[in-house]
Formats: sequence, structure tokens, C-alpha cells
Amino acid sequence: MGHRIVVSDPTAIKRVLVDNASNYARDKLQRRILLRTTGRSLFSAEGSDWQWQRRLLAPLFTPRQLASYVPGMVGAAVAASARLASAADSSTAADVSLEMARATLDVLARTILPDIVEDDFADIAVSIRKFADGAGAVSLVDLLELPAWVPGFRRLRAFRAIRSVTKRARKIVASRRAMAGAPGHAAANDLVSLLLAARHPETGRSMGETEIEDNVSTFLGAGSDTVAGALTWSLYLLSQSPEFRDRVERELDDVVAGRPMTHELVERLPFTRAVIEEAMRLYPPAPLLSRAALRDDVLCDRKIPAGSVIIIAPWLVHRHRLLWDDPLVFDPRRFLPGRRERIRRFSYLPFGAGPRICIGMNFAMQEAVILLAHLLTSLRFALAPGVSVRVFQCVTLRPEGGLAMIPERRRSAGPPD
Repeated sequence: MGHRIVVSDPTAIKRVLVDNASNYARDKLQRRILLRTTGRSLFSAEGSDWQWQRRLLAPLFTPRQLASYVPGMVGAAVAASARLASAADSSTAADVSLEMARATLDVLARTILPDIVEDDFADIAVSIRKFADGAGAVSLVDLLELPAWVPGFRRLRAFRAIRSVTKRARKIVASRRAMAGAPGHAAANDLVSLLLAARHPETGRSMGETEIEDNVSTFLGAGSDTVAGALTWSLYLLSQSPEFRDRVERELDDVVAGRPMTHELVERLPFTRAVIEEAMRLYPPAPLLSRAALRDDVLCDRKIPAGSVIIIAPWLVHRHRLLWDDPLVFDPRRFLPGRRERIRRFSYLPFGAGPRICIGMNFAMQEAVILLAHLLTSLRFALAPGVSVRVFQCVTLRPEGGLAMIPERRRSAGPPD
């Protein structure tokens, strides 16, 4: 397996991801998995291609654009609350893991990917997860560095899901391309429109069809599964912590109080946001990062030979007893003003760090706060009897086999419109 070094010291992490980032590239195994799961998208691109795609998509995530997405996020939150309220009325358990994935796909359809035309977001969510489980799994084929066209067993099992995700991305791109070619069509500022209109600043080339489809597939997956996981773990942790659940409910009653959600109200929900941040501390969306040293370096006064693979595991860093007080305890108060300032930089990495920090980080946090606020304004969630929660990791972290929870109405009033 070669020379591998686990790094948890924040100063060393900063050197790897920021100060000397040019010396640390993705290792061969990571590149192989990324190419299989994200294709030639922003997430796997390198060098000038990555810079081009990053600049191209940045306008989707400016503060003004984020504020414009609030109505769409609210619409998806209202729909999710209504579905779970129906489960509460019938006293039936719901798989909140699947429901949150369904809600986050609805958000994408109402904001940056309006060409998702299917109504059954649950079906899309299942396909995306089967795709991730098949294409994202590390197999013996990968470890032995066999040709990429040799499939592992899990990839064979997920063949239909992989084909379904690819077919859906192709359909979304074709829909937007047809719309853009229609007479009198005004230019739109959505993901696919930006990709179709893109021209490389140095070569002038347009983005290839495969690159466009890979970006759509990647944003469908990463843009839904990451936030869905954060919300799922938030609901689970609150169900085990009545004190903090009550505090969230009091904040929502005081701040929202039945009013329509706005960008300004989102900023006035610090404890709701802190719950999500603490959930991502304990269950980071990307639990493992790795880089290969291109040249010799020194980390923590230790020589790092060229070719070494540096492993930065947010799962470990976020639970490290030298970096956090009571690291295994769920305590959202860590992220409230007055205490969050004491968190060491580069000891909290839910969205990565450095130049390749997640481009949709602020989009994801705004979306998560709006969805959680709407759900908890009118509903309360309890773990279904007999449910054993086990963590499953494949690309992201989620509960193995889903997470059955029983929603109940917290009060007669519905969520804000």
C-alpha cells in the first residue's frame, strides 16, 4: 500500500491543503475513484481545467444569488414538511434519510437545476445512492490497479443505477439545450446554461458533452446527498438530546413565529445553524481526504518523503481529544458566538479547506438551515422502536439501511409558507 501518514495536527493540515498545496496532489487511488464517480467534472478536474470550471460556476453561489434561492428552498421545505406531517397524522415511521435526500433534490430543481422534470425525487435519490455505493466503493480491482474498465462486484450490482444516473443527466442537458435553441429564449443563470455557454479563456473551446453531463451528475449527487446527510444526523442527534431539541424549538418560536422565511431570518437562527454544524462535526460529509507528496517536505518536524500519501480524516480530526472538549458529546453550543472563536482553524473541515473547498458550502448551509427550521417548526422526531443506528461510509456518511423515525406534530400550526 506504500508509505501512508495520518495527519491530524491543524498546522500540518494547513500546510498540506493551503500553504504548500502545490506539493500535494490527489493520490492515484483517489483520482481513480473520483474519475469513476464524478467523471470530468469540477470535482475531479485539475490545473487550468479546474480553475476554468471553478470560475465558471462561481456566479451560481454569490451572496445575491444565494438570497434569490430562498423562495425555492422554502418551497421544497414546505413540501417536505407536508409529507412528514402526513406520516405524523397516520403515526407511521418514515425513513428520514430518504426523505431528506428527496427534499434536497427538490431544492436543486427549484434553484440551480430547473430541468429536473421528474416528480418522483425519491426514485432519483435511490438511484444516486446505488450509484455511489457501486461506483464509489474501493475494491480489490482498485487496490491492484487493474484497468479501469474491469468492474468490481459492487459496480456490477449497481450497473442499472449507474446507467440511470447517466441517462438522467443526459436528459437534463438535452432539455436545457433545446430550450436555449428556441426562438426568443432569454439567457438563464442556471448550472446547465452556464456549462453550455462556457468557453475556455485560453483555448476558446466549449465544454464537451461528457464534461457537461458529468458536472450535472456530480451536482445531483453531491448537491443532494451531502445536505441530506447533515439533516439526517441532525434529526437523529436532536432526538437523543431533549435539552438541545427544546432550545431549537424555542429559537424557532421566537424568531420565525409563523412568518415567511427570508434570507434575513436565516441569519437570525444561530442555534439551528449550530446544530447542523455540530452534526457535521460528528458525522462529516467527507470523512477522509488524501494527498500524495510530490516532493520531500516536513510536517510536525518529521520528514515526509516524496511519494508518501497523506491522509487527513475529518472523522478523526473532529473527534480528537487534543482539539475538542468532550469530543464524542453532541453539543451545538460549541458553534455559538463566544465559543466558536476558540475552535482552532483547520480542526473543523466539513467542506474541506484550501483552494478546493466546496464551492457550494454557503448554498448547502443556507439550504440546511431552511429545511431544518421548517421541519422543526411544526414537527418533532423520535427514533422508531428497535432501530439500531450504524454508520455506513461510501463517498459520504449515512445511516446504514436508512433511518426510521416517527414524526409527530409539535403544535397545530403548520410550517411557515
